[in-house]
Amino acid sequence: MIFVGHFATQIASINEAEITVTSSDRHRKFLEDLANVNFIDYTKTDVCRLTQQFNVIFDTVGKYSFLQLKHMLLPGGVYINTLPRPKILAHKFISLFTKKKKVKTLLMKQNNKDLELLLKWMSEGKLKVCIDKEFKIDELSNAHKYMEEGHTEGKILIRYK
Repeated sequence: MIFVGHFATQIASINEAEITVTSSDRHRKFLEDLANVNFIDYTKTDVCRLTQQFNVIFDTVGKYSFLQLKHMLLPGGVYINTLPRPKILAHKFISLFTKKKKVKTLLMKQNNKDLELLLKWMSEGKLKVCIDKEFKIDELSNAHKYMEEGHTEGKILIRYK
């Protein structure tokens, strides 16, 4: 399950994973155009009450915690969050007692091999970079506000010139 990230969704698809995404229905077509996905509208379904189980839950938004979703992980499954916070450390400790369910924080660092692979996928048309909105550098605060609204479809581009 992916709490929507347009790159994560496409990379999972390229790697032939079965993908379940959660988003509002407003983004359904955007996500279905990116990959073959099972779609859950979180405005109509309480995600924390789902009975489905997954090998990986990738929370790119940081809306839910490991404790809220651990029942949805298969034994040996992993909950991945992109927002390092102190409570993630506590969740990592708790995960030691939850049937081998793991908690990970995804921290990005440059890796030339990975960047080359992403570029290859882009040139082959397998990975699309979707730009939702562009801002000039002097509109940076507006860009940040727009991003915080949490309704972007793709990336926000900042123009320096």
